[in-house]
Amino acid sequence: MSIAMRVPASELSWVLEWEAIKGEKGRKEIGKRSGSAAGRVYCGRTEKLLASEGSRGKLKEVTAVEMKSFGAHVGVCYGLLGDNLPPPHEVIHLYKHNNIPRMRIYSPLPHVLQALRGSNIEVMVGVANEDLCHIATNMANAYSWVHNNIRNYANVNFRYIAVGNEIHPPAWEANHLLAAMKNIHRAISEAGLGNQIKVSTPFSTEILGESYTLHPKFGYQNMFDAVLDAAYSALEKAGGGSLEIVVAETGWLSAGGLASTVENARTYNTNLLRHVKGGTPKRPGKPIQTYLFSMFNENKKEPAFEKHWASFIQINSLYTILEIECSKGHG
Repeated sequence: MSIAMRVPASELSWVLEWEAIKGEKGRKEIGKRSGSAAGRVYCGRTEKLLASEGSRGKLKEVTAVEMKSFGAHVGVCYGLLGDNLPPPHEVIHLYKHNNIPRMRIYSPLPHVLQALRGSNIEVMVGVANEDLCHIATNMANAYSWVHNNIRNYANVNFRYIAVGNEIHPPAWEANHLLAAMKNIHRAISEAGLGNQIKVSTPFSTEILGESYTLHPKFGYQNMFDAVLDAAYSALEKAGGGSLEIVVAETGWLSAGGLASTVENARTYNTNLLRHVKGGTPKRPGKPIQTYLFSMFNENKKEPAFEKHWASFIQINSLYTILEIECSKGHG
């Protein structure tokens, strides 16, 4: 079992590490704390930019995170709601070239899974909300899902299955979520993959409400740690204190919202990659498995602010996956 949570947008402007914001203007801008979605943090036990000159030209550094910062515990979410994205095989090359060891995909698209074969990238794959009912009510459907999307890709390094995404009562899917998770877990276990692949579901911080107050001795300096430790407190109260939380999505807007600039996105992402190496005040010393949101801007997403979360972006309508000249001066 696991959890996933979302920090309310009005609080997210405080996630940035203050010492990294360049100049008083930046501090004031971030400090406005508007209700617009300035960033997002998702946590669950299952829990930025590429430019080119010409079709195969030299790549310029416009990254919102220093690629050398990626460690074994960090991945990037790969969404496909765009009509100008590079093909999956180039995306896999980009992950490998920049030493990004983990990927979250939101559905088991065959052309993406095919491209992942033999890559050794650790994959978190989602079960769509609309599939929960028939998986929950018929074990044969769970066997079929696991066979078609997991067992058929034996040389893909699956690590997590995220059953549904941000489902909360009174949403109708909530009636089928637990049964769907149990059936997927049973199918995975009977396939002999129970020790390799963990089954969980992401949900937002809104489910915590205001029920959990953190001990003041920790003196939290950012919302990221506070949210994670609130989740750990909730797990302890529910008898799940031994469970580990994985951050399934966290990122910063580069356009379209309050304080949404490439520089602020670079600041957040770079500081985040450094920060998660050391755990939280409640669980210090252990790196936090974390997925940056997201790999590319997705121009088919709505509302508008959802379009601008890229770790890598497209310039002049062209992607070229060759090399990234990362700035050594940021963060």
